Amino acid sequence: MDKLDVWKTEALSLSYIDKRGKNQVLTTDPVSLKVISNLGDRPAEAELKPIQGIIPTRPLWLKYLPWVAGLLGILLIVSVLFWWYKRRRNGKPSVIPQVPSHIRAKKEIKELDAQRLFEKGHAKHFYFRFSEILRRYLGSLRGFPAVELTTEEIARRIDSEQDRRILALLRQADLVKFADRVPAPARKEKDVKTALSYIQETSPVQETGHETDVSGGMGQ
Repeated sequence: MDKLDVWKTEALSLSYIDKRGKNQVLTTDPVSLKVISNLGDRPAEAELKPIQGIIPTRPLWLKYLPWVAGLLGILLIVSVLFWWYKRRRNGKPSVIPQVPSHIRAKKEIKELDAQRLFEKGHAKHFYFRFSEILRRYLGSLRGFPAVELTTEEIARRIDSEQDRRILALLRQADLVKFADRVPAPARKEKDVKTALSYIQETSPVQETGHETDVSGGMGQ
């Protein structure tokens, strides 16, 4: 069909076999189809629509990506400059005061004793922690890495009678840690008191008032 007109079909027939096995034929009436133009009543005056532009294959957001990245970069620079200005304006950053080693050691020993690990059957765990606290305090007091040394290596570095008291505690802890020796509860209490007494005797005298203030603050 190449023109606007009414197109009629002939009768359509459909063959089939019915339930009795006989051939049957269904026939329809002729069908009329009318072709209508979409050019309106005056097709001769119709004009073609403008050609559509090329559809881009890249996502539309990629077009604005450089602008977004630039804006984020500017915001980052402004934030850094604002932080730097605020820091300079406030002066030097506040420094958190370090807790003196003797105060920290006494606090840790008391907290360890309060956990009652020894009384709960964890003597080895208790003395491992007990020895570590004493070694760290001794190292900060005498200026050598006691935590990284064996007890005998520590013994060769100390020469004061005070430090030899702590050496006896370290050897006692080694027996519990490595020889599975469990001391009596009274001996454990004596070790704790000896350690606290040693720390008290070796703590700086001029920080006695400061020690009270810090200890009270840490207990709050």
